[in-house]
Amino acid sequence: MERKHVIVAAIAMLAGLSLCAPDTRAMGFTGVGAKLGYTNPERLDGTTEVGVHAELGERGSAVTLMPNFMYWNVNSYSNANPNLDVHYRFTPSGTLTPYVGSGVGINFIDGRRFGDSDTQVGMNLIGGLKFPTEGPNYFLEARHTLSDLNQTSVLAGVTFGAR
Repeated sequence: MERKHVIVAAIAMLAGLSLCAPDTRAMGFTGVGAKLGYTNPERLDGTTEVGVHAELGERGSAVTLMPNFMYWNVNSYSNANPNLDVHYRFTPSGTLTPYVGSGVGINFIDGRRFGDSDTQVGMNLIGGLKFPTEGPNYFLEARHTLSDLNQTSVLAGVTFGAR
C-alpha cells in the first residue's frame, strides 16, 4: 500500500473512532483538541511538532483513551505519526491533574533528500499536567517515543468538550 493511502487510512480511522455513537462501545467520546510543541528526533535538529487528538473515556474514570496524530518536518525528514495512547489521571477531573501514559504509534518517516524512508512502530511514554477550566481544558505534556528514531517532545495543547 502506498504511504499516502496508509496516512489517509490512519486519519480516517481516528476520525471514525471519534464519531462512533457512544452506546456502541464501552468508552464514550469526551473531547477533541490540538497540540503544538517542540520535538528533538535523534540525530536530527529540533523542530516544531503539531498534533490533533480525540479523547475517549467513561465519566468518573481515571483512564482515558487518546487516539492522536502527530507531524514534524526537519532536515529533509518528516514524520507522520498516528498513535493510540492511554492516560491515567492521578486526581479527579475538575482539578489540576497530573497524568502519565503509554501507547503505541506508527512512524511514517520520509527522508526525501536521502531516499531512506521507513515505517517504524514506536512505544510512547507520556507525562503531563492538565489545567481544567470552565470551557476547554489546557495541558502541558512531555513525550518520549522509543523506536529506531527516538524522539523527545514537549507540547502544550487544548481539549474542547473534555470532562
